[in-house]
Amino acid sequence: MVLFLITVLCLALRQLFVWIRGMHHRRRLPPPAITSAQAAACQNQAFYEICRRSRGPGWRAVRMAEYFTDQGWNRADAMLILAEPLKHGLIKVYGWRFGMYGPTRTGWDEYRKNFMWSGGSEVFSPVVISRFC
Repeated sequence: MVLFLITVLCLALRQLFVWIRGMHHRRRLPPPAITSAQAAACQNQAFYEICRRSRGPGWRAVRMAEYFTDQGWNRADAMLILAEPLKHGLIKVYGWRFGMYGPTRTGWDEYRKNFMWSGGSEVFSPVVISRFC
């Protein structure tokens, strides 16, 4: 019974941490500079870049804030662009600071299946860059 209570308490504390971290990341966001259609067009590019910079699932997260700045995206744009990969469990947010992401096992498998070259003679194009990105 005591072990059960400790487990429930730990899970509740973890959920509290995730909620506080989410509130911290959404605090004082600037207005998005891109539309939802543009965000959908940029999702593959951002997901590909996160996986490309990572060594694989379970490794340390990669810092993506500089990449977002180079693309001309603010924090609200980045959160809008990465909403779908986060919702489907392809990437995971790490730490308190904004811009720390890493692929999950599911995301890494998706990256390997759709973006990595498997060695055929066909021409390989990892990401179709949209005119919006």
